[in-house]
Amino acid sequence: MKTKFPNVMLSLALTLLLAGCAGTSSSGKYTEIKEADHLAADQRFPLSQVYVKDGAAFRQYTQFLIEPVAVYRGADAAWKGVDEPARQEMAQFVGAEFRRVLPPDYAVVDQPAAGVLRLKFTLVDMELTKPLLSTATHLVPVGLALNLGKGGTGGKGSFMGSVTLAGEITDSRTGELLAAFLTTQAPNAMDFTAMVTPTAAARKAITETAEKFKATLNRAHGAPSAP
Repeated sequence: MKTKFPNVMLSLALTLLLAGCAGTSSSGKYTEIKEADHLAADQRFPLSQVYVKDGAAFRQYTQFLIEPVAVYRGADAAWKGVDEPARQEMAQFVGAEFRRVLPPDYAVVDQPAAGVLRLKFTLVDMELTKPLLSTATHLVPVGLALNLGKGGTGGKGSFMGSVTLAGEITDSRTGELLAAFLTTQAPNAMDFTAMVTPTAAARKAITETAEKFKATLNRAHGAPSAP
């Protein structure tokens, strides 16, 4: 009995081509994000919009107060296929990852004080990975070639998930807004570990966002960033 698997793979490959590799996530402006009107594209941070207060002296801050992560409730929220428990679980993961990644270079505290930045994050959107489709389109030659190209340019892999996160960074004592961002992040298109479960790519994207945040802090403090 002949297997239909090659035909299925070919069909998936053609679908991939016609669909433009299932699209690429990008961050937009969400109407109910408090600082949305202040945000602007920044070439240093792809798929991100950023605001940094002129003259903000981040070197004086070495500690962070991380608020419980909110879930975006605006009328323009998408959340396609992501139910409320999954949203809450991922929001908690955001806070946990930043608390894990920042130390030991930066202390995480629970009270406002001098030298403490308050971090307020909002989980704006999350796209789930389709494990079977993502794996299949990375195995057929045409899909592999397309995803290799995306991996080299930082693009999102076909049928792989992503996460959109908003952040406000304020002085914990005065409440002065020092920076804000809205970013959509996804793992490298050729990262097979991000394809194993529906939320694997989103989780990896959150971890990478926390690591990039710390690297940016290190540069602000004149410290070398990890390669």
